[in-house]
Amino acid sequence: MGMNSLTDKHSESYFRALLCPLVRNMAIRHKLVVVIMLTCMIALFLAAVIFISYQYFDTRNEMIQKLKTQADMIGYNCQAALVFDAPKDAEDILGALIVEPSIVYACILNPAGQIFAEYQCGEEVFSPKLMKFRSGYLSISHTIRDETGESLGSVLVWSDLRNLYRMFVRYVIISLGIIGLVALVAFVLSSQIQGIISAPILELNDVAQAVSDKKEYSVRAIKHNNDEIGHLIDSFNGMLEQIQERDLALVAANEKLEDRVQERTTKLSNTNEQLKAEIGHRNRVEEALR
Repeated sequence: MGMNSLTDKHSESYFRALLCPLVRNMAIRHKLVVVIMLTCMIALFLAAVIFISYQYFDTRNEMIQKLKTQADMIGYNCQAALVFDAPKDAEDILGALIVEPSIVYACILNPAGQIFAEYQCGEEVFSPKLMKFRSGYLSISHTIRDETGESLGSVLVWSDLRNLYRMFVRYVIISLGIIGLVALVAFVLSSQIQGIISAPILELNDVAQAVSDKKEYSVRAIKHNNDEIGHLIDSFNGMLEQIQERDLALVAANEKLEDRVQERTTKLSNTNEQLKAEIGHRNRVEEALR
């Protein structure tokens, strides 16, 4: 369990390290589109690789089975030609392979390993020794035995893989076309659907910007869903409410303080007037006494 969680964390950190430099400065709506597109592309690519690989190896196995069957039939039909030393009959039997354009060369070897009869497609020169070192061909060897199980020779068949390669290229082109079409559809859909996640976050960002610029603590973000973003909006609105209450309390305290200051100022002014009047009265009394 511990090892699995460690591996998951390592994979997650690897993907984050790979993606963060690419999407770090993007808007959140663009990040969502990129993540959705990237997920779709990776999934489609893996599906295409698995499908093409399966088709390639499955078709190759079918070719091998078909070549084995043809080699068995040729060996069975050439038993009499090997027993009676009739290479012309064996060549006629091999000539039936002309209906299979993929088979480029076939030969029958006698028990001594020498060529008894052979067949080749086209004018190109083939030989068992040269064919062993040529790539792009599939070879099958079958031992020819009589009814007693004694070896009469062997049959070798070579088939080129052009049809297999063409099939592989065709599947690659089809897969790329499908990936491109699905990528276009995924881009259009993700551009529309990303608003489900990005719209509440963008609205919350607008409210936060208004609060920061205009000091308007009475505004509130609208909650659309009860998910994590909804809980975040609730917490943000609660924070704004607390700030607004503290702001109102601070304004009320400031107003009370101003009233007290004004009251004290008035009292001081009255006291000063009284002191001035008393001083004037004393001065007049002193003048009169003098």
